[in-house]
Amino acid sequence: MILRLFNLMLAISMAVLFSPLLFGESKGPNPMLYVIIVFLAAWLAGSVGLFFRKRWAWIASLQCAALLLVFSIGMLAHGTGLLSDAGDSNDGRGVYLGTAVVFFLVSTTLLFGLIVRRKQLLVLGQSPA
Repeated sequence: MILRLFNLMLAISMAVLFSPLLFGESKGPNPMLYVIIVFLAAWLAGSVGLFFRKRWAWIASLQCAALLLVFSIGMLAHGTGLLSDAGDSNDGRGVYLGTAVVFFLVSTTLLFGLIVRRKQLLVLGQSPA
């Protein structure tokens, strides 16, 4: 049950975090924006479906957590390339790297939990994990 709630809270927080991109000023079609919309919709649907023990929901949650892991690794790779002058407090690179580390830790925790607790999340008749 805790893993399902963690997944749902993470999906909602990612939707809130990226909502300024969805409702901000647009300067034309942005393909990356469409990818983010599909990613967030799949994660929200998967996190809700996981409460009903649906296999597609587990797969959707697993894919979206893996995508967040890849995104965080990309942020870390991009941020460490900028570390030469990270001592300046006005550039925001410390916050960028801190966010990347938090995304990395949260996504690896969720991936590990989803993989290890797969049978408890999907099998009917067992008490929720």
